[in-house]
Amino acid sequence: MNLTKAKYGGEVLLQFEDRRPSTCCASHCTFNDNIQGTASVVLGGLLAAVPLSSTPISEQKFVFLGAGTAGTGTAVLIDQAISRERTSNLKSEGSNEVPRRGANGATNLVYAGGCA
Repeated sequence: MNLTKAKYGGEVLLQFEDRRPSTCCASHCTFNDNIQGTASVVLGGLLAAVPLSSTPISEQKFVFLGAGTAGTGTAVLIDQAISRERTSNLKSEGSNEVPRRGANGATNLVYAGGCA
């Protein structure tokens, strides 16, 4: 990984295919197909559906059956998108209110043992 970074520069993006992220994530720009790959495709679909439903993602609830890396990564990315949407809405309304962090229960993970 260091050789790749040395050859292509510090901003090179390294994708992990079916591997658990390693400790190098702090020093290298990395992308895991199971975590960020799945999450980005799901979020892209949700954002594309917003105009059809006329309901912003911040007003929807999401339940994930499975609390593995893909489900957890997707829930985290949706939480971030909801936070960004809420912040953007407050700014466009001219509000000085400090937005709440996170999705505040909009995403829920369910696994065999109950709720995560």
